[in-house]
Amino acid sequence: MKIGVFGCSWSFQSYQKLPDGKETSGSYTFQQMFSDHGIECVNLSKPAGSNNDILHRLRTTQTQSFDKIIIFQTDPLRDIFDRQQINFQTIDRKLSSCQNIDQISEALLLEFYQKLLSWSNRILLIGGLSKICQEILPSSFSFVDRSWTELVCSDFSDCYYEWYEMTEAVIDQYSMHLDWIDVDSMKFKVKKNIYTKNKLWQDSNSFSWCHPGDGAYQTMFTQLCKQLRIG
Repeated sequence: MKIGVFGCSWSFQSYQKLPDGKETSGSYTFQQMFSDHGIECVNLSKPAGSNNDILHRLRTTQTQSFDKIIIFQTDPLRDIFDRQQINFQTIDRKLSSCQNIDQISEALLLEFYQKLLSWSNRILLIGGLSKICQEILPSSFSFVDRSWTELVCSDFSDCYYEWYEMTEAVIDQYSMHLDWIDVDSMKFKVKKNIYTKNKLWQDSNSFSWCHPGDGAYQTMFTQLCKQLRIG
């Protein structure tokens, strides 16, 4: 079996905490973990990448040799907000009918899922940094029904977002142009969800400050082996 892994920094490698909010490399990569089971794994994850970056790498890679393609979905807002430049790449008018930030995320995810259909018979989709929207997922997709954070912390309910400042910037940008109501209430709810998620990572031995640690990698790999019937 040959496996291709696509995602952002979450699926690139494990991390571990250092003092003052800094991180360093952990002990695990999926390449090494699959290799220990005699399985070749090619990891094409892109640190700080978006779901559009995942699509680009799928389209520019010879994926025919992969028996299974594992995709770790990231925060959908990365498709319209440049995390490194801290600004919008473009204001997407296709989202003008959305009434709140979750609808924007789900519209972006629907487009992402539809563009993945060419590979759907080989895809295993996983909520990495961001939960999957199961309600709009095409029926042909195989997926893990809990996000990575939810697998580690069973009483946690995940959201789409990773970082409040970026999410707030998207809310502010769209609410200026669209007739959104209860913007303050929306911000409060989103901030609560994101900060709960961030604190969970920071307090957990399974996570680094904002990435999966060695413990989270072990949990995810156990789930992958179950899904792929390995071991």
